[in-house]
Amino acid sequence: MLTGGSNLCLVDEVSSGIDPLSRRKVWDILLAERGHRAMLFTTHFLDEGDLLSDHITILSKGTLAATGTAVALKHELGGGYRVKIYTEHQFKEPRDWSSIPRRNHADHVVYNLPDSSAAAIFVTRLEQLGVTDYRVSGPSIEDVFLKLSAEFNNDHTLHDDATPLTNVSSLQSEKGLELAKGRRISLGAQTWVLFRKRVTILRRNYLPYMAAVLIPIIAGGLVTLFLKGFRPLSCSPEESSSSEDILSFASLDDVLDFPAGPASQVPTTLLNSLYPGLGSAVAPVASVDAFIDYVQANYSRVFPGGYFLDAQGGAPLFAWRGNYELGYAILTQNILDSSLLGSPIVTTYQAFQVPWAPSAGDTLQFILYFGLAMSAYPGFFALYPTSERVANVRALHYSNGIRAFPLWLAYTIFDFMFVTIVSIVAIVIFVGVSRYVCEDLFEAGFGCQNSRFRAENLMCPSRACHDGGSQWTSTSSCITSCIAKVERNHANLLW
Repeated sequence: MLTGGSNLCLVDEVSSGIDPLSRRKVWDILLAERGHRAMLFTTHFLDEGDLLSDHITILSKGTLAATGTAVALKHELGGGYRVKIYTEHQFKEPRDWSSIPRRNHADHVVYNLPDSSAAAIFVTRLEQLGVTDYRVSGPSIEDVFLKLSAEFNNDHTLHDDATPLTNVSSLQSEKGLELAKGRRISLGAQTWVLFRKRVTILRRNYLPYMAAVLIPIIAGGLVTLFLKGFRPLSCSPEESSSSEDILSFASLDDVLDFPAGPASQVPTTLLNSLYPGLGSAVAPVASVDAFIDYVQANYSRVFPGGYFLDAQGGAPLFAWRGNYELGYAILTQNILDSSLLGSPIVTTYQAFQVPWAPSAGDTLQFILYFGLAMSAYPGFFALYPTSERVANVRALHYSNGIRAFPLWLAYTIFDFMFVTIVSIVAIVIFVGVSRYVCEDLFEAGFGCQNSRFRAENLMCPSRACHDGGSQWTSTSSCITSCIAKVERNHANLLW
């Protein structure tokens, strides 16, 4: 009950048949949960109901006799207060006490007062008469119950018309109540029951699973945009490498700012012949210090660089913008060489090809985004088991005989249904939009026709080995031919 974290707990005769210390422990447990849970408990121990209950309902013969708080019931139905006075005290009873209900016993007299105010007045008068040995008792739930109980007003005398029991053997021969024999259900049965439970819960808690299905499917459809025009890998230089852009004066986009000096060493007309407007972009400087100061003050505007020629015949000095590797340095060197030579020299710069397929960037983005979606959506499957653990539902499962293995097996099978749906839809999307579909992903021979294992796609552009012959023979000869061709090309490059 308490293990499962229930908000409403039904407690039936919780303290029956236990010793007083154990009863106190049970009371402490119930009082500790007071305010956190609603508890409905039944008891014949009336003091227990008075101690633990906020609201009491008394039933008599299956009908509602009274209901209310303990204080209200005792005030309305408890019969008032009782003052017990021992007869050994000799005092003169006032005349107005004759109207107070009383019960005379052998050694004491009990006066019944209707409420607490009347009891207080009575006790004050009693002490004024010199009586100090008395006892005052208030109404109890037992008094309320006895007053309301119909059985209390009945005649409980024993009757003599009872029929004696003579035939005992007939009663002994009667069969008692036969209880059904319980048995533990099998692992498969527990798994099926827990699986059906998850299906039932899915009808009301479908949003996490809808997100778990839609996120990877939508991501799978969007990432196929990176596969448009995708071609398989080959040994073609154009497809297996990326060419850098050619850098020249004609490809420059930024505003030119070219410090140069001295003015006598700057052929403006010659610079305009290299690139229109280059001569007018020259910022003349008169000395090396002025050149250095200009570059330091305008380093963000100097483009592509600048130079200074020492009139005394010293070594020339030039600077360039360094955020394009050596490209701007070569263009600045070209301007300096043309100025020293007195003749225009046209120079372009292009870096060597990078061994990086042009489509590799799209492929990596496809792997990244689709991988993130496929790794994120299983997290939705952990929401329900986590909520069970937080709400102590799993502990309630185990306490009711559910074993851990069928529990997790049922949950795994249930979640795997959605994994299968996502996988099938993603495969259908990829097959539908991809232009490069491998018809035979696995074949016993691994022949050269298989796109996954074609040697010419891996090592050489030759298709000579695609002709007839054994699959194993053609594959080995193709690979050998490709390796030999690569080695010859490598030797020619070194030479």
